[in-house]
Amino acid sequence: MAAIDLPSFAVPGSMSPSFMDTGVTQEGAQVDDYIPRKGGRYQVGFTFGPYTPENARLMIARLVAGKQGGIRVKLPVLHDQGSPGTPLLNGAVTTGRTLVLDGLTASYEIKEGFWLSLVKSGQHYLHSVGVGTTADGSGNATIELNELLRTDFADNTVVNLAEPQVEGLVQGNEASWTTPVNRLTGIQFTIKERA
Repeated sequence: MAAIDLPSFAVPGSMSPSFMDTGVTQEGAQVDDYIPRKGGRYQVGFTFGPYTPENARLMIARLVAGKQGGIRVKLPVLHDQGSPGTPLLNGAVTTGRTLVLDGLTASYEIKEGFWLSLVKSGQHYLHSVGVGTTADGSGNATIELNELLRTDFADNTVVNLAEPQVEGLVQGNEASWTTPVNRLTGIQFTIKERA
């Protein structure tokens, strides 16, 4: 089942992201060492609303459907990430942290801490920029991510810098919400990215 998109009016009121690292810290008598491993991903708690009964009806329906197939949320970035153009991967990548991009707006600055999502078969994979750069006059740039790629990506994979999205399964065994006497419904849930 494909991930559910929230209604267009659904803008998170807050988010609580966390990174689930799959790397290992190896401790020894002489040295401590960190060993990175593929598979690290994000878990994000969101709050939405409060919503009127009509909008709450839509949000609740999407939450219940997303509990079974996953939900996709536009990540509320802390600052405007500008107009990146139509960035794509320039060449396939199978491992590592380095992405070579093309299709960027000339001189677009990709800053450390920017968020992006790579889109593979309709699924968004959230990543954070560790080492940014400025695109050259032809719209090309090379960046380094904070975390290792979890999967391989083909040449011309879409790189969503303008509106990065996080996609995953709703956590917990239930989907619940509260409707107070004023009938304005606040909704909160946590999603964890798929492996």
